[in-house]
Amino acid sequence: MRHRRNRRGRRGRSPGRRRWRPRHWRPGASCRAAWRAAKALGYRRLITYTQDGESGASLRGAGWHVIASRPPRAGWHTPSRPRAGHGNDHVPRLLWEAL
Repeated sequence: MRHRRNRRGRRGRSPGRRRWRPRHWRPGASCRAAWRAAKALGYRRLITYTQDGESGASLRGAGWHVIASRPPRAGWHTPSRPRAGHGNDHVPRLLWEAL
């Protein structure tokens, strides 16, 4: 009988198995850790943005709240600072705050 580990599927994973995650992994853990670190440094507010179409589930799970909706930017290019677009221009955003 062949061992299951020898029957590799795509990307070297065994068929039917989930991707390995550390035992202590929880959704939103890195968001919570970022807020704890910022508070320890004396910050009173921590914000981040998500693009329209992203769920923000990990932020919501870590206790963050949407505080504003931002309109799409025309881009970062200005005559005094020429910039190339990276595909994230003209996308509405949500502003999140850690509580």
